Amino acid sequence: MKVAVRSSIKINSILESILALLLVLECNTVYQRMIDVNLHMDWLCIFVACLLAYNTLRKGVLRKSIRYVYIFIAILVVYLVLSFYKSNVISFVSLFCLFFLAMMIYLLNKENEEQILSIYRRFSGIVVYLTAISTMIWFGSEILHIFQPNMEIEIAWGNEHYVRGVLGLFFQCQRDTTFGLGDFYRNSGIFCESPMFSLVATFALIYELFLRGYYKKLRIAVLCIGILSSITSTGIIMLGVCFGLVYWKKIRTGKKWIKILYVGGLIILLPAAFMLLQSVLEMKSTTGSYSIRMADYIIGFRAFLKHPLTGTGFNYLANLLVEKEHIMASFGMKVNDVGFSNSIAAVLGQGGVYLFIVYLLPFFKIMFLGVKTNKRSTKDVVAWVISFLILFCVTIFHAKYIMMYFLAFAYSSWIAMRKSSKNIVI
Repeated sequence: MKVAVRSSIKINSILESILALLLVLECNTVYQRMIDVNLHMDWLCIFVACLLAYNTLRKGVLRKSIRYVYIFIAILVVYLVLSFYKSNVISFVSLFCLFFLAMMIYLLNKENEEQILSIYRRFSGIVVYLTAISTMIWFGSEILHIFQPNMEIEIAWGNEHYVRGVLGLFFQCQRDTTFGLGDFYRNSGIFCESPMFSLVATFALIYELFLRGYYKKLRIAVLCIGILSSITSTGIIMLGVCFGLVYWKKIRTGKKWIKILYVGGLIILLPAAFMLLQSVLEMKSTTGSYSIRMADYIIGFRAFLKHPLTGTGFNYLANLLVEKEHIMASFGMKVNDVGFSNSIAAVLGQGGVYLFIVYLLPFFKIMFLGVKTNKRSTKDVVAWVISFLILFCVTIFHAKYIMMYFLAFAYSSWIAMRKSSKNIVI
């Protein structure tokens, strides 16, 4: 019996590591967008998640967890019925009805904090290693000019084009003169754009800062350097937000003289942070990206006003084309794609208030429960939620499998926190 249990735990550990890697690769990497070879990252994510759920069901599940799963099934089926004619049904079923539910079955039956965080912990470890390697290659290639591209892959990103890579761990995807630093390729790692690389690295960073329980300074330093080398305004702002929240924690938990010192530093740093944010926004406003981002918020809100309950249809972007053409024309720009640049407008416009609540409810519930308690661990979770919601508002990942994992993680955490006020499980 003990041998069988150990074997099951070992298999789950391997599957968790595989899933963590797939969640990274599925998040708009060059390997996901290859034209010649389709690796079907989405179906691989579903397959591994279903294996984890199957192993859980085979061992027996908690009765309460099954009740929650039934509730989620009912919620998802109702939305599917209401929006069937206008949604991308395959995408909705794949993301929500298969992957999300499988993750809920698996995470709801975890026994403690360490187990609930296990996939996220593995995800962070993988991202740290990828960031370290890709940043070193980027520095050697773009700054020192030691490494030369030794491969070329055709990808479908915006349009079909070739990108050159070094050792398959850094690809030359985005070349511009961002922030006046000269004409060179930004560090995008294995991703199609540097903002996606920055996003995934930030996911790992907020785990290391707020959920690990202690600081691994080398990991944090690697992630920060990687985010800075991506040269993205969102990445720079998020670094300020994350370390501002760390600063806030120290003020709340430190001794009186430490609080005075930190408050004094905060008075000095806030104006500097404001000026940095202002300069970034001014610089972005001179480019098309600023107009596109602003237009996307307006488009999402207008689509919500026209279809308040279920939106224009989950992940069915064609329904928004006319609306986007009209808004972009008011900015004096043409529509090059139908996609969004931020998740909150996409969810509100495509899913209406129905999916908006499904996406955001657990995060706000966790914040509410966290504010009510004085435990340090729950304050850390609140800081993580704040960071995550900011990312949700300024970057696009609402229809990626990493979002479905975080959604299942948030619901599982909220349910676990409700179960016990004495021993709060993150």
